[in-house]
Amino acid sequence: MHTLAFLVLATAHASAPLPSCGIDTWVPFQWVDAKKSALMVEATVNGKKTQFQLDTGADTSILYGGRVAKIFGTEPVEPQEDPDEIWHSIAAFSFDGRPPHPQKMWMMENMRGSRRFAGTLGSDLLIGRSLVIDYPNTRFAVLDPAQQAELSQSVASVPAEIRKNKLFVPVESGGETYPDVFFDTGSSRFDLWVDKGLWTVLTGLTEPADDGPTFTGHSWGVRYLYYGAPAPDLSIAGESLSNIMTYFRDADPVFESYPHPAVGLFGNRPFFERIVVADYGDTPSFGFLQCP
Repeated sequence: MHTLAFLVLATAHASAPLPSCGIDTWVPFQWVDAKKSALMVEATVNGKKTQFQLDTGADTSILYGGRVAKIFGTEPVEPQEDPDEIWHSIAAFSFDGRPPHPQKMWMMENMRGSRRFAGTLGSDLLIGRSLVIDYPNTRFAVLDPAQQAELSQSVASVPAEIRKNKLFVPVESGGETYPDVFFDTGSSRFDLWVDKGLWTVLTGLTEPADDGPTFTGHSWGVRYLYYGAPAPDLSIAGESLSNIMTYFRDADPVFESYPHPAVGLFGNRPFFERIVVADYGDTPSFGFLQCP
């Protein structure tokens, strides 16, 4: 009887619903692999289910090639806004639990999408709304301003800025504030990625240590080597972050060539134990939800 009672309790505990945290529109997501390299969400495209990567570092949502267009029945937009770009319309699209609606996306013809993986969802789909990511419970929600207002008492945040659909969030280190760093859910492997000049400031090093962390990564099909080192005294939205690694890439500076001011980005890794609220509304902000 004691064993049976224990099993009943264990089963009840395992199946207990997650707390709502004041949000009734949670949608599950999944990591693409054990390293949590990319955040994947389910979507419906003209009535067919598929997956997209959710990438707030992409300012435009993307469909991956002509094969995807044939599978899901998307149509070229006429007239095209730019002769060098191809855009497609989707008659009925949804990824956030809301009813399907028309949507336009950029078609990247040289990509090879499939029935299971159709493209990238960028931050253009978040403008005017808030993205809430519950990392510990692998779920997310996209909130309208009224829904976000209801949560305001439970969110500790700092003002942010939207530039070309990216959300720029102040990062503090060593008594200095760096306002030109954006939130990029497409960069899961990076705590913080900056060009080498700022890397030396944040880490106190001039060159990577011989025993420092390195890894090889690919960006749009090009292979790069990344060098890391600890970044002491780093905080985002008032939260002190420990064990943060700051990386730079073995190539020409990346961020100084951006068409808007940028010095770096931070990815998902610092927040695996937190609930993040990225507000892309009229008063942009970034912070953390304290689940009631």
